[in-house]
Amino acid sequence: MIGSAVTEIAIPTSTFYSLDKLVKAVNQKLLELHNAFIRWKECKDGGKEE
Repeated sequence: MIGSAVTEIAIPTSTFYSLDKLVKAVNQKLLELHNAFIRWKECKDGGKEE
């Protein structure tokens, strides 16, 4: 069982905390890139709707 093997490994809470912060930072960057891309695309298309 993979699940029982994982629970036996002691992982410090700080590691989870750091991973959580990393994931949130990455998600924030992806969101910013996505929004920037949409703005660029709208400018490129002259802001007109399809």
